[in-house]
Amino acid sequence: MYKLIVCSVDDTLLTNNHNLSADTKEALLQAQQAGARLALISRRSPENLRKIAKELHMDTYNGYIAACHGAFVQELGSMRILRKEEVSLKLVDRIKALAEGQDVTLSIVENGCLYANGIDPYVQLEALLNDMRLCPWEAFEDISDTVLKLYVTGESSALNGFISWMPKTLEEEIKLIQSGKNMCSIVHANVDKGTALQWIMQDMGIQKEDVLVIADSTNDKAMAPYAGCVSVMANAQDEVRRDATFLTHSNECDGIVRTLEVLTQDVEVI
Repeated sequence: MYKLIVCSVDDTLLTNNHNLSADTKEALLQAQQAGARLALISRRSPENLRKIAKELHMDTYNGYIAACHGAFVQELGSMRILRKEEVSLKLVDRIKALAEGQDVTLSIVENGCLYANGIDPYVQLEALLNDMRLCPWEAFEDISDTVLKLYVTGESSALNGFISWMPKTLEEEIKLIQSGKNMCSIVHANVDKGTALQWIMQDMGIQKEDVLVIADSTNDKAMAPYAGCVSVMANAQDEVRRDATFLTHSNECDGIVRTLEVLTQDVEVI
């Protein structure tokens, strides 16, 4: 039995309507009852991941969340924060200056709010999915000296133009992680899902062979070197499929359930 089951959230754990199916929930509850611990590693905010984790009773079973691509890692039983890598406001100001005059929207994730310097359909959708209040950029002033993550959203041509415009000198301080053609996340240079998984493994004192990763997107590839088994959803891109130990069903067809049926003894095959 795997000691840690790691799930990406969008297009893996959740359906296309951003819901958690009853069968997937039951399968993950059974796995936790059998002794496995669960980790959710996602671009989503800490507040949003805690809500999903509560539905899966992960606080009872000492699960983990790694939010904002792994910038924030927390063990839910004790609420210990294992890692918090943030971007300074000085860098945020530099990024905002670069965004001016370009047809993109810049937004900051903080304390359940999304502070945006404009409005576009993509930032509105992100606020809705994360259950975050959309606030004007100016309202963020004096709240914090650092941020976990920034979003850049816009039409694909504008977004690609902004990404190519970013100076190489910033690469040592920040990392750009694209989440689809209309959204890019900006996090601390040391942040990715693989390093988040390493923090969790170290906290648990486990090895690679103890870890099952269930994933779908290119930003999940950073976790593959640290997993004994990588189950990839049928809806994943070909680039992600190359890392697969096991190919499962899509998120619309309870791919997580199928993974646990075949690869563990924790779920009864129906």
